[in-house]
Amino acid sequence: MARFFLVVVFLTLPVSAVSGDRADPVKTPDIEAFMQIGYSGSPQITQDGQRLYFISNASGVGQIYRLDQQDRWPYQLTVYSEGVDFYSLSPDGEAIICGVGSGGNENAQLWMLDARTGRTKALTNSPEVRHGNPSWTRDGSTIFFNSNEENGKDFFIYRMDLDTGKKTRIADIPGWNAAGDVSDDDRWLLVTHYDSNTNSDIYLVNTSRGRRSHLTPHEGEVVFRGAQFNEDASKVYLLSNGNPEGMSRRAVLDLDAMDLTFLDTDSPWEILGLGLSPDRHTMGWTMNEDGYARLKLWDLVQDREIPGPPVDGPVSGFAFTGGNSLA
Repeated sequence: MARFFLVVVFLTLPVSAVSGDRADPVKTPDIEAFMQIGYSGSPQITQDGQRLYFISNASGVGQIYRLDQQDRWPYQLTVYSEGVDFYSLSPDGEAIICGVGSGGNENAQLWMLDARTGRTKALTNSPEVRHGNPSWTRDGSTIFFNSNEENGKDFFIYRMDLDTGKKTRIADIPGWNAAGDVSDDDRWLLVTHYDSNTNSDIYLVNTSRGRRSHLTPHEGEVVFRGAQFNEDASKVYLLSNGNPEGMSRRAVLDLDAMDLTFLDTDSPWEILGLGLSPDRHTMGWTMNEDGYARLKLWDLVQDREIPGPPVDGPVSGFAFTGGNSLA
């Protein structure tokens, strides 16, 4: 498995020669120079670890790139004039759903790409409607996403059959909702509902009938986010600040007992992000340690910590392969 590193380049500004006690002023680059600094992020990787996908603004706007293990340079997969807003790789690694806006209106439309060739197919064509947060079923036949097409305000959850293009609304919770993790048997979908940036909930939605259960009833303003199923969908791992310290911590919700247990209770650090491997045997999370986002790993089967990669700096995102590697 190839290793990929984010390289931060520090530019040392030249200091003019000193003449006697007088030095010429140091020339500081203008904002144009700093605007040229590029980025690469949002990694997603095939389960066999052979192909890495990411978004980079190397061409001027964010586009999707593919890097095969045997290659020495990434291939630009998309060429949208206004760039890509978001993307999601299918479980088999053969297709990508991405969101692309036009005219600066932020109303992203959904496109399906061939993950090898970049050949595109439009899934939506409603410039006045905003779409987002695509999630795949394990068999790759169906996606779930949010859209404000009903009234321009509420973001309901829809299911789309990719072969027929048929679209069905399955969750009509008023407000802003995001489709999340899908259980391995494709029967259940986790939906995050936001009342505000400081108050959110998790719902369990049946993918065929649309019936839903409210998993996180609470009083006051509490955030629940990052929800993901365990292997048999009997538990949900998530992040929440609904604890006495009011800090974002990992938690596990037993769906049978409807009992929420917080982890990291002895840690002074907040948890920033959470993710599980495709087989749901490994958990990764980023922890804010003195301003640095450190990556932590845990073996859920053996119930033990796994040594993380030797990176010293802020980790903004990570993705697992189907084996023992991550990007």
